[in-house]
Amino acid sequence: MDRTEVSFVSRFVGLDPSDSRPLYTQICDELREGIKEGVFPPGTRLPSTRRLADALEVSRNTVMEAFDELCSEGYLASQVGSGTYVAESLPEQHMQAQLPASDAHSSSHSLQVPSPDGTAISLSERAEAVAGHSLSLLDDPVHQTAFHPGIPAFDAFPIETWATLASRRWRTVPTDRLEYGNPTGYPPLREQVAEHLRTARGVRCEASQVIILSGTQQAFSLVARVLLDPGDPVCMEDPGFPQMRGAFAAAGAQVRPVAVDQNGFVLPTDKEPPRMLGITPSHQYPLGITMSPSRRRELLDWSTAHDVWILENDYDGEYRYSGRPIAALQGMDNSGRVLYTGTFSKVLFPDLRLGYLVVPSALKEPIVKIRTVSDRSPPRVPQMILTDFMDKGHFEKHIREMRMLYANRQAVLLEALDEHLDDFIDPAPSNAGLHLVGYLPEGVDDRAVADRLSDHGIIALPLSFYSMRPLDRGGLLLGYAPVPKDEIQTKVRLMANVLEPFV
Repeated sequence: MDRTEVSFVSRFVGLDPSDSRPLYTQICDELREGIKEGVFPPGTRLPSTRRLADALEVSRNTVMEAFDELCSEGYLASQVGSGTYVAESLPEQHMQAQLPASDAHSSSHSLQVPSPDGTAISLSERAEAVAGHSLSLLDDPVHQTAFHPGIPAFDAFPIETWATLASRRWRTVPTDRLEYGNPTGYPPLREQVAEHLRTARGVRCEASQVIILSGTQQAFSLVARVLLDPGDPVCMEDPGFPQMRGAFAAAGAQVRPVAVDQNGFVLPTDKEPPRMLGITPSHQYPLGITMSPSRRRELLDWSTAHDVWILENDYDGEYRYSGRPIAALQGMDNSGRVLYTGTFSKVLFPDLRLGYLVVPSALKEPIVKIRTVSDRSPPRVPQMILTDFMDKGHFEKHIREMRMLYANRQAVLLEALDEHLDDFIDPAPSNAGLHLVGYLPEGVDDRAVADRLSDHGIIALPLSFYSMRPLDRGGLLLGYAPVPKDEIQTKVRLMANVLEPFV
């Protein structure tokens, strides 16, 4: 591109010093609009960041940041040694291609929400699909832990050890490590995760197959976006993870509920096999059932025969309190049909926002590309701290200590329920995980019970919230992991008083 063309680009990108947007955002927005309007057609070579920065009288880093953002969004493509070009295939074209032909140019936008001035705002079909799914019953759960399911023991986390490692990292981290990181994650952490999964969970993987994410929710979304088209059937455990169901719905999939029996997920019997299954075989959420070995083999054979993908969510597989550890389903898979995801939120603390996805090698590149478009890379320094925490043995030590602690806290909860609510709550002891289900008498509305407890500062989520179909019997999810044993006794006594009208 000669100087005349550089001048043309710089004139098109008009910067306004009084604009509240950062300069790189202004450049990004102007170029994006020019690309969408055809001012810069696909294949157009843009000026170098240095020459454009000189023409715009801004720093080169400002232009580089704008180019990087447009590359991550799919509008630009960078070719090493050649330059930066407008992408041949733009993001809007990808989105258009995903719509059924009959809908490509006529979207009803039936879902509307009010704007601040009272006029209606039309939302996309994806937003409409998710709107029908409740993803959480808790607006601000952080101030109450009894009996919040899925929360670890904050009071037992080695915060001083973590703080020491964090301080050391921040004192010694090279400044260039504050740049954007690898979209697959910090390589040493991927090595640590792969080693842990091989030895502790029986997962068959190499570090190259591990992608570090911000948790299992991001894994659900990425897998759905890469492997599902609108209208694809997906089967899920019912009751099951609302967040997984929401991710499938947002991708436009038709979510089909499938029952769970004493052996775990029941194989679908529909004439049309689904495109994907979403399951929690090691510790079914929320019922706590472990899928039997025979059912696992049957499921893997069936998925291979029908070309069905399996998304395995092993959200708290590290915690098993009796018997031999149950290996992940992925470790039994010989055909590369299982994608495996887990999280550090349940093992360490949720605000860490780190998890992982183990993918068949053939799926790594498309998943990483989709991830880069929406979330460039995970934060690197927290990954470094976690790497040190694992490498120095603190991670395995913490897991061992929590296994004993959680087993004890579950025993205290069972004893308290037997003493104070024996005639009303029928608990199902679990030899794994962070919660158990307390079943209620037939005919009792578990949501009404949960609401009454919430009014008195006790979190006990209703089992019906997790189900797409009516339940034969309601129940409460009682998370014992974050509650000290003295508080367990106190809270159960309070529950007995609060629920007296139901008993």
